[in-house]
Amino acid sequence: LPEDSSLTRIVVLGDSFTEGYGVDVDSCFVKRLERRLNNSSDPRFRVYNCGISGFSPLLEYLLLRKKAIALRPDLIIMEFDMSDVMDDHALTKIAEFDREGVPARVRPSAPELGSVHWFPDGAFKNFIYHHSYIYSLAIPLLTALKPRPPATQGDPNGGIYVTSLESTDVQAPTLFDLSESYILLTKEVCDRLGIPFLLSVHPRGHQVHSVEWKQGREYWGFERRVYDSAIFRSLERFATRSAIPFLNMTASFRRRSTGGNLYLANDGHWTNAGHQVAADTLYE
Repeated sequence: LPEDSSLTRIVVLGDSFTEGYGVDVDSCFVKRLERRLNNSSDPRFRVYNCGISGFSPLLEYLLLRKKAIALRPDLIIMEFDMSDVMDDHALTKIAEFDREGVPARVRPSAPELGSVHWFPDGAFKNFIYHHSYIYSLAIPLLTALKPRPPATQGDPNGGIYVTSLESTDVQAPTLFDLSESYILLTKEVCDRLGIPFLLSVHPRGHQVHSVEWKQGREYWGFERRVYDSAIFRSLERFATRSAIPFLNMTASFRRRSTGGNLYLANDGHWTNAGHQVAADTLYE
């Protein structure tokens, strides 16, 4: 439990972008945000990083309900990523629900979601993923050897980047229905406890600059241009309709990109500079 009740406590939910994949702990936007909020000799804020690689609104709802609430947050931020839509479709297939249709748990044997099949799913694979540097370093290399899966617009099985491509306003809400339901469940928890809830979304490299994420976009066959996805409009309409404060970071990232400086060229996660943009945008 928090040791100092005088601090304003912020919990940030998210996936690998929030966790800080690719940078050290102090460089992650969550830590940067905390430092900027506490720009004095008298710290008043504590920002908890509850981001976990591979998580999406379904798992983030369960994490909040079962664990993060114990941190007694004064504000909860859900950092939405473009891959979350496809993750929620895959995770729902292995989730268990109570009599009211509310998610109760997700079995530990998580779906592959595009990674390699060298080890069977389950506790052993989870253990080596979190404890083996060799395995973690080998995953991107082995995945790069696989044939590139097609990105079919409007298809929930069409790859994790489907919603980050140009799509119609008809397709995006249809794909987004599961994530929407889990975000609403999270809001219900926050409303019941009187905790403010913010939904924030960030863009991927190919939605920011024509040469951000250079090697990754070449692998996936994306053109060297800026993609403008309908998912942003769908998220904004959903947030307005649901009375959820909403932050779209896209304009900030586009404004501060000089071409290749905000996203790792192959991996696609943020560089230190990308995390700084996210921290500054949330702070402002």
